[in-house]
Amino acid sequence: MKKNEKIMLRFTIIVFLLPSIQTLLQAQNLPDRIIILDPLGDTTLNSDRFTLLPGTRLYGEFGYYANGEDDQTHQWNAKMGGYAEFARWDSTWSIALAGTMEVIMDPLNDINFNPRAIFWEEGALISTRAPWNNHAGIQFGYTHRCKHDIDNIEVFKREGSYEQRTLIYSGPFFRVLHRPTKFFDGPIDLYAGSALRLDYFFHTLDNPWDDRETGSQPNIEDLIGSLTASARLDGRFGNGWLGLHGSASYMVTLASPDEGTTLHGKAYNPTGSAFTIFARGEWQRDAGILMEPTPASLILLGVRASSFGGMW
Repeated sequence: MKKNEKIMLRFTIIVFLLPSIQTLLQAQNLPDRIIILDPLGDTTLNSDRFTLLPGTRLYGEFGYYANGEDDQTHQWNAKMGGYAEFARWDSTWSIALAGTMEVIMDPLNDINFNPRAIFWEEGALISTRAPWNNHAGIQFGYTHRCKHDIDNIEVFKREGSYEQRTLIYSGPFFRVLHRPTKFFDGPIDLYAGSALRLDYFFHTLDNPWDDRETGSQPNIEDLIGSLTASARLDGRFGNGWLGLHGSASYMVTLASPDEGTTLHGKAYNPTGSAFTIFARGEWQRDAGILMEPTPASLILLGVRASSFGGMW
């Protein structure tokens, strides 16, 4: 075993963000929008035979909305997710169960930390290696997504009315990806990767409930899916302890065009775990929190711990 393989936890600090060309054509707030789960990208689990329950990879992050001082819906963000690989065939096929949980906290209580809503997703992820390139892969499966309110009592205490909004946007997906590969060898090695994902929302529900006549119209049910085109750029130092990553994104729904960008920092460690300081901006077509479908422009600062053997 190599020395660096014995180190299971490494700490990484993002010194600066490298901008990359990334395009995301995306409909709604997808909980796993910040990461690409890629079981076959984890080569430490490769084998030439059938393997049952080969491994599990997890990530988690916690952040503060830097522009949320006057925002009554966004103050803190907590996210956990990953996948449990059920089976792997000859390192060319993989079946995994994947999921992500995202909790939004607003400032409407005595400690400015009130769990307001949860976005949840789980599903099956099937992966195979692409025949045209050893670094490319094909993925497909089904993802169930939903959003539920958690604690809205502060809204009643402040406004004297009850409100609740439940969202579901679930369906099959298909993704083609090219894992980050080196294109520049120097003091900082540069890697680039890309992915194209299509989601079809087979099951949709937008169910607002309010004891006031707001005239709000649900819009999730009008969506038919999303298309996500993404690219990433990594800078990795030779010692393996420090990495740099930056990206940007453009979002749009297949039914109703919209746009947005994402900027986040991410560390890379192919054999262990990584601790990352990140900054991310999100422009969402519908934050899914308020009764009326409302866009949100958010800046998130936080930390993330994750296994980067099978996610990027």
